[in-house]
Amino acid sequence: MRFFPLLFVSLAWMGSHMNMALQRIDIADTGSITGLILFHRGEQVHLLLSRGTQLQECSPPSLLGEPPRLVPAGEIGGNGRSAWDARPIEDAPGAIATLYVRAESAVTWVLLRRPDGGQDLRLHREPFAVYDHPHFVKGQPASEWTASAVKYDEGASIPVVFSLGEGGRGLPASEAIGNYDGIRDARLVRDGANYWLFLLIRVPGAVDNPKVRELPSGGQMPAILHMVRLNADFVPTSKLSGVFDNLPVYEFDADAASDGRLVVFATTPNGMVFGRGFPEEGKPLPREAWQETRFEQPLVSPSVLVEGRRAHLAAIANFREKDASVLYGSAPIE
Repeated sequence: MRFFPLLFVSLAWMGSHMNMALQRIDIADTGSITGLILFHRGEQVHLLLSRGTQLQECSPPSLLGEPPRLVPAGEIGGNGRSAWDARPIEDAPGAIATLYVRAESAVTWVLLRRPDGGQDLRLHREPFAVYDHPHFVKGQPASEWTASAVKYDEGASIPVVFSLGEGGRGLPASEAIGNYDGIRDARLVRDGANYWLFLLIRVPGAVDNPKVRELPSGGQMPAILHMVRLNADFVPTSKLSGVFDNLPVYEFDADAASDGRLVVFATTPNGMVFGRGFPEEGKPLPREAWQETRFEQPLVSPSVLVEGRRAHLAAIANFREKDASVLYGSAPIE
């Protein structure tokens, strides 16, 4: 695989200038790629690609030379079109655990799949329930296995957090975090002993002339990204606030640096938005802390991962097209 310059982004930021180059990774058959995430394996950043239910892993993208070839990394489970997430298993080199959604008649379950050949673990106790948007908590130590999902019940959208026990082998304990209308995705980011809950919410009338975009999970309208502060017991300590004011967002990812700085990467109707900064409870990120950048090719499956003082970004451009491409870049967060 080789890297080809695709986009050079110059962002004015807090009185300074940050230059970020996104590169196209030369991967065969990019039109069949259905999603991606960045994750830490040890102290390195790796890229995980999905092609339907099959996973492939790539060692850290490097602009200094050719990265190793893609290697098989197991299966997601489900039908390959539902939301999923993955994380490495520290005590099993090369192994990946996944969260995925299984649809059965009028119910949808969130399951944890480990690569040991055992039965997949259903995270919630209710057999008749509708869950979606499973994610591992970002920023948690390797020894912790905490995940989240959204439960849909009689018109309500309920974020739920699951504590899976050490190594993800325990019986899950769950706790609801509030009750909202129109959640389209939700993610938890750990910040020290506390958390930030990010919610992508449909707000009637907030987006002018919304346009459907084909995402890995199907066609979706843009929505408004919100966040709320939680304490160590997952109890909200602030009011809900917009992250980027009323900027429309299709998909997003977020992470936190060790100094409490938040980093958010999202796709928009015009391209992408990248934000970093110290948030205040109940307030959006300061306007000088984020910048929307125009990108002619539609982007899907954004992923961001903080490593030390840098943020690594990845996404797919021209999803499901013959000229689809995987993009990768990194930028300082200070």
